[in-house]
Amino acid sequence: DRKITRILITAEAGAEEAARTKRTITDIARETALPIGQVVEGLDSLVAAGRTLPDAMAFLPSVARTAQAAGADVVDIAKSADALGVSLKIPVDSMEEAFDRMAKAGKLGKFELKDMARSLPSLLPLAASKGFQGMEGLTQVVTYLQMIRQGTGTADEAADSFRDMLGKIA
Repeated sequence: DRKITRILITAEAGAEEAARTKRTITDIARETALPIGQVVEGLDSLVAAGRTLPDAMAFLPSVARTAQAAGADVVDIAKSADALGVSLKIPVDSMEEAFDRMAKAGKLGKFELKDMARSLPSLLPLAASKGFQGMEGLTQVVTYLQMIRQGTGTADEAADSFRDMLGKIA
């Protein structure tokens, strides 16, 4: 409760908005079978990234569902959602589709969704600076990560190789 209160203060939420937020967090936790603390951490990550409370709350259901389905950390998924929105300009109403594309790519290759969740927050700003945008840009990024992962020992090595490749693109 104290953590939620701190988030609400950071987000400059009023009393009515605070009560609604607490109810929604409880509903999301129940729906996704995640501990409330993990859902709160996801919200905290989104608000700390500079999102308004309404914007963060719009992202939170898809973040929680994706984290639960992938067995990924909620904070990692929240940071990825923020990076998808900021760097690739994917709107909140397309976030489920973005996560679905990432999950499908993860199932088809060795670079899994939980690997993407850890790596994309640092990779997407660089990818965006090289022209990757929207769903097409996301598809290209995850395709490259899958191809590179085939020839590397770990997902971290694949992410580093992709970062190196992006750095060499003029």
